[in-house]
Amino acid sequence: MPMCKEHGKVIDAPENIATYTVGRLQQMKRDHELKMDRRADRSWISNGQAMIRFAPDEDGEMQQITLNYWEDRHGNVQIMTPRQTEINALLLSLYMDINALCQLQEMTKNNPEAQGKNLLQSYATMKVDGVNPATGEPWTPVAHILRKMAKMPEITFGEFTKKLLSPESNPTDLFVAMEKELKSKPDPD
Repeated sequence: MPMCKEHGKVIDAPENIATYTVGRLQQMKRDHELKMDRRADRSWISNGQAMIRFAPDEDGEMQQITLNYWEDRHGNVQIMTPRQTEINALLLSLYMDINALCQLQEMTKNNPEAQGKNLLQSYATMKVDGVNPATGEPWTPVAHILRKMAKMPEITFGEFTKKLLSPESNPTDLFVAMEKELKSKPDPD
């Protein structure tokens, strides 16, 4: 089993031979491989679920408990960490923000006088958090979305777009379609 220099000396020290038996080292290796397999499994990004259960608290009163879980690539149920739960909530929030912007854009595309145009300009449907410290103005919707994405460095942009799309779709197709639409519009300048 490969070891760093420091831990290799500890394991191979004559006084530790009885502690670090072949069986124990093999179990340590299996445990580490399982831990790394779980860490590499990104299934929690797209299939997080929740179940609600009721359990008595210390006073005997029934208390609602929400348990967030996901199925790993082997079909085993895993409990979500608080960070995974937080990231899934951020992904849902981002999805809602982008969906609101897309709906407003669609509503105003063929009707410049639509009520949604004012909403789009004022970002009224976006729950924009904070202001740009450089300008004192609210963040634009795109900056707002990018700031939310920056709160999730564990998620790649491809994983994020995969969460927004159906499981069978390819995130690249979304950007190719967007690029084609942008190229088909005349340059405003």
